[in-house]
This record gives sequence, structure tokens and C-alpha cells, in this order.
Amino acid sequence: MRFGWESEIPRPLEEVQTLLEDPQTPLAWQPGLQRIDPLTGEPGRAGSVSRYVFDLNGTPYYLTETVVTDRLPEDRTVSYRGRGMRHQITTSLDSVDADTTTVRSVHEGHLTGLQRPLALFLRKAFRQRWRVEFAELCRYLERA
Repeated sequence: MRFGWESEIPRPLEEVQTLLEDPQTPLAWQPGLQRIDPLTGEPGRAGSVSRYVFDLNGTPYYLTETVVTDRLPEDRTVSYRGRGMRHQITTSLDSVDADTTTVRSVHEGHLTGLQRPLALFLRKAFRQRWRVEFAELCRYLERA
């Protein structure tokens, strides 16, 4: 499953880039994210690995994040693996003018193991969830 979105943020590119490069930023906008535990490398930099701990209605859920590339504003690719899934997000930034930045995000996800046969039925749900998460990120980038 592959989906992409873009949005204009009323902030200079440098400010948006700084927010996206901060490895603690997801704690400010991702619903249910309780903490981020760095495992290897410098957090937020290419090659680093962290564990994301979510509270999903009282049940802990863990994702392993690997920063694949860290070349903002050109691109930043992050891979997530969890029980029954893997997900990769590539984000890029473009300056529209001195006070406006376009954020582009491409999401590619796959169900694995016993979840894999459900992919066809869950495509719409994944698209909606990833769209909502992108909208939450953009709201944060506008407000922070």
C-alpha cells in the first residue's frame, strides 16, 4: 500500500526542518505515543534505531524505528516495524516563499505474517489512518 500527501505550512523552511529533525517531535503530536527509547546511533540521524512505545487503549504496542536517510530538506526516510506490519515514510520539504513550506509525505506499508491476507480489506483503513497522522503532523508544524 502506497499513499502520498502534501500540505503547505505557514512557516519558513528552516523552522519546519528544525522541528522535523528533532527526534522528540513525535511525542508532541502522535496520539498514544508514550515514549521513545533510543537503542543505537545518534537519535534522529541516519542509521539510528529507536523503540516507540504506544498506549493503545491500555495495551502497550511497540514499533522499532530506523532512520534510513536524513537529508532534509531533500528527503528523510524512516522505517517502522511492529507486530504484523512494516511501514516506511519519506518526507521532503520545499520552500514556496520566505514564510511558507510545502511538506510532502509518501507512506508505504505492508502487513506481514498472519496479518498479510487482510491487506486488501484494510487498505482503506490504513489510508485513512495515515492521512489523519499526516494532518496531525501538519497541525503541529503550524502551531509549534
